[in-house]
This record gives sequence, structure tokens and C-alpha cells, in this order.
Amino acid sequence: MNEKNRNRIRRSLMFYLDCIDTSTSLEIGKVIDITYDGLLILSEHTMKTEVAKDYRIILPSIEPFKELKIKTRAICRWSRREDTRDLYYNGLEILEKSADFNKTVDLLVEKIGFSNGQKKISISVGESKYK
Repeated sequence: MNEKNRNRIRRSLMFYLDCIDTSTSLEIGKVIDITYDGLLILSEHTMKTEVAKDYRIILPSIEPFKELKIKTRAICRWSRREDTRDLYYNGLEILEKSADFNKTVDLLVEKIGFSNGQKKISISVGESKYK
């Protein structure tokens, strides 16, 4: 998927979420933005492109996320070095997702997403404990 094919606005998250490679149970990096179609992962290493893998995203351990899970199969389409640190941005395209994936993404964007100028996002006091 290239930039021209994107039909949804990517939403940055106020808290970076751990992304786990389910085949190794190792964290590959942090989810820094998310859509129904893709993830942006910030990691210490470049990811191998055009390789599909299964991932699990660790959600905040607060309500309303406590009982929710995100599992997906995704492929890394590109990887590039971040400008100021020894980190890498990795763009993943979602290939398969759990039935409640889109609903959970909507909830993440509503509760811990940055405003994109189109919708004001607010966080209640009770949810500000997650860091």
C-alpha cells in the first residue's frame, strides 16, 4: 500500500504500545500510530520488509481495555531510520485481523489518540494513570 492508496487518517497514540512478535514472544517495538489498515512501529532495529508475521499489541491495563486484545497478521512494507536517534520507523500493512480489531482501534483512538484537527480527543482523569 503506498501513500496514495491510504483512505484513512493515521492516528498517533499518546502512549506507545508494545508490539510482540507472537512467534518469538519478543517485543519488536512500539506502536506509535494505528489505523484499520496499518501500524507504524518505532523500534531499535530495522524490520525485514515483505515478510508477514503475527503480532499481538499490548493494550493499557486500565478500563476500558482490560478485557480486550489485539492480534493481527501484518507485513512490513517499509523501514527507515529515524532522523535524530538510532531508531527505525517501520510501516506495517494489516493482512488479517481479529473480528473486534476495528472496534478496538476506534476505542484506542477515542481514549488515547492525539487530535488530528478533525476531532477533539479528551482523556478523563481516571485514565491518565497509564504511562
